Amino acid sequence: MTTTTVDEYLTALPESLRPVGDALCGLLDTTLAHATGRMWHGHPVWMVGKTPVAGFKAYRRYVTFMVWRGPRVGESVKVGSVGEVELVAFTTWLAEAEPLAA
Repeated sequence: MTTTTVDEYLTALPESLRPVGDALCGLLDTTLAHATGRMWHGHPVWMVGKTPVAGFKAYRRYVTFMVWRGPRVGESVKVGSVGEVELVAFTTWLAEAEPLAA
């Protein structure tokens, strides 16, 4: 999948994973107030300046949610459906991560 924007990436997701991508995108947009979502290494990543904070990458059967800053550095979670989006945990991780990217 070759896309140039986050919206194109979401549109290109398989129908079964599009709700997961939409949910993660919304969570990242609302939780990371100082970060901007953009394509980086072929998948959506939210960055503060040039520093990656978090993002996600779609595979055939799941989407991997990833965090690159904070106490959860290198943390990733496979998400196969919207019901598996761990809102409380993901929001906490992102709130811990964003200040460290500034």
